[in-house]
Amino acid sequence: AVGAATVFLPQIIESKFGLSPSETSMAFGVVTVLGAACGIAISGWFIAWRNYDGVKTARFCMIAAIVALPFTFAFLLGCQSPSVVGLDLACNQNCVCNDNDPSLVCINEETFYSVCHAGCTINGTSESYAGVSDLDVLLGDRNFTSMLDCGCVNASAPLAPSALDISRGYCRDKNCKSIIPFFILIFLLMFFTFSNNVPGMQVLLRSSELQYRTMAVSMHNIVYRLLGSLPGPLVFGVLLDKYCEIFRSECGVKGTCALLDNNDVSAMTTAVIFICKLLSAISFTISWVLYKRSAAAKGVTEVTNVHIDNEEPPRLETNHL
Repeated sequence: AVGAATVFLPQIIESKFGLSPSETSMAFGVVTVLGAACGIAISGWFIAWRNYDGVKTARFCMIAAIVALPFTFAFLLGCQSPSVVGLDLACNQNCVCNDNDPSLVCINEETFYSVCHAGCTINGTSESYAGVSDLDVLLGDRNFTSMLDCGCVNASAPLAPSALDISRGYCRDKNCKSIIPFFILIFLLMFFTFSNNVPGMQVLLRSSELQYRTMAVSMHNIVYRLLGSLPGPLVFGVLLDKYCEIFRSECGVKGTCALLDNNDVSAMTTAVIFICKLLSAISFTISWVLYKRSAAAKGVTEVTNVHIDNEEPPRLETNHL
């Protein structure tokens, strides 16, 4: 789940809250890296401070995994998907727009398929703007923007060109206030998820015989990669394509997704991550029970700080003749 989230969570956040790619990358990086780092550091310090043995460390891992479960519902937070206009409108019929290459743009709080689909032309001419490079020019030159006349924007009450407010992507929902709670819950999810890293490795080493510890760590990494890192992004990618509303295409070949259905993506993401975290909590519970049973069967009580008194070796007495 963590590997899949690392790959696709920025795209999901960008779709949920209408953030720009740079804003999404910055927020995602700060929240996830800070949460993971705090979880690893604080859990390692706590285990050392409390002087936990193997059984108590396994119990700590189980509790951290269970506590992380409710925070997976953070993915239910988000804004509504915007309604995209611009296709099959009479106001842009003469613009010869490319319907296969959407470049979503927000103009005066309306989300259009592209600048061309908004019917934008230079005042006094019939020249239209359809490409992504044209959008970059528009956003970088306010004087040039003031020369535009977008016939499909507020068609019932046309505005002066200087009143146009243009930004890349779909329009943000100004009534959506869930972005701060979302990132707080994601931070806590990362914190408790990575709280198991150091204690979990300690349990793995404690529960293995000395000569088998290298093999145990190797098998742990192999299983982690085969069951998590490899299939996770593939499954997430397939599911996200299933809930995509608008695809880019070139030469009749379906390309990347331009707009996700936020409601379906929220439900799918929550379900997948909750199931993965639930399986993790069950696994840690089983490991704690088995570890506790094994320690009880052997009659061994682990003590972390054992001080062995150095005994003076026996002296060999000899008779001196």
